[in-house]
Amino acid sequence: MKRITFSFFTMLAIILFATTLWGQEEKKNNLTISGILARYISIEDQEYDWDRHEGYHRGPSPGVELVYMRSLGNSFELGTGINYQLGFVSSYINNHERRFKFNDICVPVLLKRNFRIKKHENWYATTGLYFGKTKNINAEYPTSPGFRPVSDITSTDYYSDDCKYSDLYLDFGYHTSLQKTGVFSFAPFFKYRINSTWLNYHQNKFHFGIKINYSIKF
Repeated sequence: MKRITFSFFTMLAIILFATTLWGQEEKKNNLTISGILARYISIEDQEYDWDRHEGYHRGPSPGVELVYMRSLGNSFELGTGINYQLGFVSSYINNHERRFKFNDICVPVLLKRNFRIKKHENWYATTGLYFGKTKNINAEYPTSPGFRPVSDITSTDYYSDDCKYSDLYLDFGYHTSLQKTGVFSFAPFFKYRINSTWLNYHQNKFHFGIKINYSIKF
């Protein structure tokens, strides 16, 4: 966690320092808070009737993100922030049913490209990297009394402490100005895990979702 916090403040300092060369125009900064619904993809190495255990598959996983962005000219923005994501995923590997819940905490480094349509309406695309760590991993199986730390379930496949990750990120979105300083936007997004962690034996390296954002310009 200390490493993630250090990375966040380091990237923030770099952005603030680098963009001073672009002048002192008004409202070149914005702070965006996002609500997230993500869908993780399960790994199943054979067919299985999951309907035997009602509710074993979980719905979208909620999350929240806070990002500071700095304008680089008229079309580009560069930013960083902090992201928290609650995750749920099920798996069926080596005849073992498992369901996991976990927390992803990470620092994004993002480059955004705006495409102007009208004065107060724009499309945009964002790409970047998310550097983070999966924490508080718990697991259960159909006959267990509930979720327990994975280290307490000796039959958890391939368990290790390898939980740090880097994700490649891409989104395509639409935003419209609600007032002089506020912007509402939404975007479907896609993430791909560049490195493998032990949890990738149970979840696909690719996942997707949607973000609903509110930005304040200053």
